[in-house]
Parts: sequence; C-alpha cells; structure tokens
Amino acid sequence: MQQPSHSPGAPDHSTERQLPHSALHPPASYALAGSPLRRPWAAALILAALGVLVLFALFRLLSIFTFAPPNVLRVFFSALGLCVLAGLPALALIWYLDRRERESPWVFFGALLWGMLVATGLALFLNGEGALLVFDFFTRSGLASDVPSETARALEQYLTAVLVGPPVEEIAKGLALVLLIWLLRGEFNNMRDGIIYGALVGLGFNVMETSFYITNFYVQTGSPPYAMQLLARFVFFGVNGHLLFTALTGAGFGLARQLAHPAAKVLAAVGGLLLAILAHMTYNALAGFLIAGLLALQGVSLDNSPLFSWWVAVAVTNVVLLFVPYALLIGAIIVSGQWERRVIRQQLADEVGGQIVTPEEYAQLEREPPYGLRRPAGYSRREARALVTAQNKLAFRKWDVRAAGGDPRTDPVAQALRAEILAIRDAAWAM
Repeated sequence: MQQPSHSPGAPDHSTERQLPHSALHPPASYALAGSPLRRPWAAALILAALGVLVLFALFRLLSIFTFAPPNVLRVFFSALGLCVLAGLPALALIWYLDRRERESPWVFFGALLWGMLVATGLALFLNGEGALLVFDFFTRSGLASDVPSETARALEQYLTAVLVGPPVEEIAKGLALVLLIWLLRGEFNNMRDGIIYGALVGLGFNVMETSFYITNFYVQTGSPPYAMQLLARFVFFGVNGHLLFTALTGAGFGLARQLAHPAAKVLAAVGGLLLAILAHMTYNALAGFLIAGLLALQGVSLDNSPLFSWWVAVAVTNVVLLFVPYALLIGAIIVSGQWERRVIRQQLADEVGGQIVTPEEYAQLEREPPYGLRRPAGYSRREARALVTAQNKLAFRKWDVRAAGGDPRTDPVAQALRAEILAIRDAAWAM
C-alpha cells in the first residue's frame, strides 16, 4: 500500500491501535443531511410526535399482558427468546447485504426494534378496529343470520386476515421507512438500503407476531406450539413472510431515492408498498388451503402431521405462492449491488492520487467481486473496514449531492467524510 507522505514509517501491527471515534462513527451531519431534525423547533415537534406514537404502540402492546398470569408470561418470553434465535440467520444475511456501507448500529437495530415493538403495537390496534368493521358489515348485511354462527365467525376471521391484516401491517411497517427516508436521509441512499431496512423491520415484526401466536394458542388450548410455529414462520431461516414483504416495500422506497423525476419517485414507492400488500394478501388467502392439501398428499392431517411433513408443506406453499415476490427481491438485490459498485467507482475516480483513495486502492476497487468486499493492504481488519466504509459513504454522498445539483467538492458532509478518511490513515500509520 502507498504510504501516506505525512505519516512516515510503516504501520505498527504489534499492538492493538484505537481508531478515533470519528473513524468508527460517521459524523452526525451525514445522517442528518437534508433532515428537518437539523432545525431545533422542527426537531422538537417531530420527536414529540414520534414519542407519542411510540408510547401509544408500546401501551397497546403491553396492555395485552396487564392481567396475564405468570404461566402465560413465561410462555410468551420463552417464545420470544426462541424466535430471536430463529431470526439470527436472517439477521446475519441482512448484515452481509449491508457490507459496503455499514449503517449506524442505532439505525440498524432501531429498524429491527420498530418492527418488533412499534409496528406490532400499531398493527394490533388497527387490526382490531378493522375486525370490528368486518363484524359490523356482517351484522348490518344480515349475512351472519343466514349461516351458522361458527361459519360466520370463521368467515369474519378469514376476511379480516385477507382484507384487513395485509394493508394494516404493511403500512405500519412501511412507516418506519418513511421516517428513515425523511428524517435520516443520509442513511438511506438507494435500493440496497431500502431492502436492508425493510428486511429488518419485517424480521422484527415476525419475531414479535410469532411470539403472540404461540402465546394465544397456549391460552386457548393449554399447549404452546413452539415447533410448528417456528417451522412455519421461519421456514427458510426467517427469510420469508414479513421480512420478504417489507423488503419489497423498502426496495420500492430505495428505488424512489435513486430516481430524479417526482412522479417516478411516487410510482416506485407506492408500487413497492402495493406489491408487498398484494403478496401478503395472496399468502393469507391461499396458504391455509394449500398447506392442508399438501399435508393430505403426504397422508397426514393438519392436527397430527409430523414436523417434517409440516415443514415441507409450508416450504412448498411459500415457494408456490411467493415465487414472484422472491424473484423480484433477488433481482432487486442483484441490481442494487451493481448500482452500488458502479456509483462507488464513478464517484471515487476523481479522489485518486491523494490520501482519500490511493491508486492501489482504486485498482483493488475495480477488481472487487460482486459478493465480496475489498480490504486495503497494510491495515488491520478493523481499520480496513472503517476505511472502506468511509470511502463508500463519501461516494454515495457525492452522488447524492450531484443528483441535487450541488458541488461535492465543497459539500460540508463530503468534507467531513474526507477528514474521517484521513483520521483513519493517521491512526493506522501513527508511530
């Protein structure tokens, strides 16, 4: 690696060096670039409104357990722990997809917690209101009096699951993406960011919702269906269901972030959300029938199916009903990766020659594989990770500034990122 002219000597790797705080955490101006949170009064009003929303969702969530006996709480927290473990493979995949431009841990895990706590709490409330509307429709139309009560109740639940749950839940989860792209614009640059944030929100929602399903079944029957629910709702190690749906919403929002024309932005964002809702509705409408049919083909029933037969039925159902959404998401991941690599190469080309990007580093960047990540020579793993992240963030910031008609040479956020890169080099080459 070319040695910085202002730091003579080779890097000393005999002892563990401490990178400066600025080298580990991008400047706050990066995340808040263009955000209304930079204005004190606007920030106070927005944060107050968000606080009320979060408290309402948490209150709705916690109210379920107000009078719950200890055994119910024990089942819920046991289910929650198992669901968290079941979601770790999906979380690892999301972390891998985020390799080129690591998001702030606060934002990364904040999206996960939004799905677990806020989106779930809001969905519980709105689903309940929607169920009341469906019940009211049945009552006013007289349909409930024309069929047996059990049939009417089953039909009400089915229509609620198909017509109410998907739009309510996808909007509650998608609200996190709206807030991120509005309030933390610097952390939401492109389609890949949207996929990552959407997947995190969806994974968090799935963890909490599955815990509720297990607990509710225990309350009704006295037996918690840990294995069957975990196999069904984390059928592909968690890369299914809500993670898939909200990742599609995020892809739409991320594509909107890349586009220039206002109408195209709206079309991409709304299209992603509608696609998620449609996929969710399709699954809720048909999954139960298809699973039952696949179990019958294996010679077992829903009530006494072996776990492997149950998993096979659910896995095949996911592939059949969600083949197109899976294909679209895989395509979005591939296209977003190509876009990221292209933007990084283009935007860092005019930084080569100084200490921002050395010729050797740019040559390595041009050879970077689609599913890997470059590692500059002469740095420890931690230092190399920090350097690459800062360089990539600089590239995306320059793209954003140029897309808005600005000059990335004088942009204060781009200048702060350049200073961060120099700080990383200074720390790495310090005697």
